[in-house]
Parts: sequence; structure tokens; C-alpha cells
Amino acid sequence: MGKALLLTLGTGVGTALAYQGVVVPLELGHFPWKGGKSAEKYVAASVRDDQDLSWKEWGERLHDYIVVLERLLWPELIIVGGGISSKHEKFFKYLDARAKLVPAEFFNQAGIAGAAMWAVEGKRSSRRHS
Repeated sequence: MGKALLLTLGTGVGTALAYQGVVVPLELGHFPWKGGKSAEKYVAASVRDDQDLSWKEWGERLHDYIVVLERLLWPELIIVGGGISSKHEKFFKYLDARAKLVPAEFFNQAGIAGAAMWAVEGKRSSRRHS
């Protein structure tokens, strides 16, 4: 697999790009968007609630954002995480991505699970090198 883009949608938008075993944290939620505001003011999951947007309205906004990110980064996989990812069936149908699009395997717990796995691997690695 080539490049993977992780989008974490919640109060804001978290982003990271993984390529050849290297994870690069990004701040693409602050990417200038419609009217010069940060993209996260347009596509964060909290915006859907705050503006009482339908899944279709919010999904179409997210689609527009993903199209731009695909043009910039050309990922082969896009993983959508955050609390909203457990409801992916409500909005994925409005996302037409070139890349394969999947919800985070552990939904909102993905960050916690990843941190735990990283900590365990770090302990294993330090034992091998001591």
C-alpha cells in the first residue's frame, strides 16, 4: 500500500499521512477553505451538529474537502476516524473518493488503541536493544 491519509473528525479535524512506514502529522484542518476560514470550520463533525446539517449536507461538504486533499496528497487509502466514524454508513454514500475510503477499525477508540499498541511495541523494542 502506498500513502494513507487519516482524517479524524470531531470538534476539529485531525490529519496525518502515512507513507513507507513513516507517519507525518499534518494540520490540514487549518487549510484555508471557503471564505478563508479553516476547513475544520466547514467539515468538522461538531459543525454538523452546531449547524443542524443533514447527513447529506455534511457529507457533501466533506466530499468537497476530500477531493482537494486527494489532489494535494494523492493517497491510495483514506481512513476516517473520530466519534463520527461509527456512523460512517450515514455519510460515506455522499463521499466519492478516488482512494479507497474506510472507517477507522476501532472507530473513536482508534487513537487510544494505537497509542497502546505503540507503547507495547516500544517496550518490546527497548527490551531487544538492552
